[in-house]
Amino acid sequence: MKFIIRPANLSDLQPMYEMAKRTGGGFTNLPPDRKALTAKLERSAEGFAREGEGVGAEESAFRGRPAALGAESEDDRFVT
Repeated sequence: MKFIIRPANLSDLQPMYEMAKRTGGGFTNLPPDRKALTAKLERSAEGFAREGEGVGAEESAFRGRPAALGAESEDDRFVT
């Protein structure tokens, strides 16, 4: 199966939060906490916006979906 991924952004906060709630707090990279998730998305955006050759301590969050689904859907997945 092929997947299409893209950087997650602040518009992904609500679906990311809903997915985090479903884990019951058992997925440490995705806490069911809007403030923490917002900070994670902001750090990810800053990392993707960064230019230059050096690698810093960026944090990346991605949103993906099976390529066969086409447009974004409820079946999209987050990867941090």
